[in-house]
Amino acid sequence: MENTLHILLTDRDAETEDVAELTGYLRQELLDLDVDDVTAPPGGEVPPGARAVDVAQVGALLVTLGSSANALSQVMAVIRSWMGRHHARIPDTH
Repeated sequence: MENTLHILLTDRDAETEDVAELTGYLRQELLDLDVDDVTAPPGGEVPPGARAVDVAQVGALLVTLGSSANALSQVMAVIRSWMGRHHARIPDTH
């Protein structure tokens, strides 16, 4: 069984592009850690002809922690630091 962590960046008032950009920045920082992977979680099937993108889906990350004993604390430290640097621009983090 893999140890995984789900991270969700949301903001009711944010544009999808802004959430996607911020999520990408956080993903890049997390990939520098001793984690196995950082990806978008698998999404449900999109209905044919659908155009809308769910902002919550855009702001979701799935972190595969791997076997490192320090991976979770490293991830939390990066999130805290990232939130401090992007305070004015970040959506809610869950």
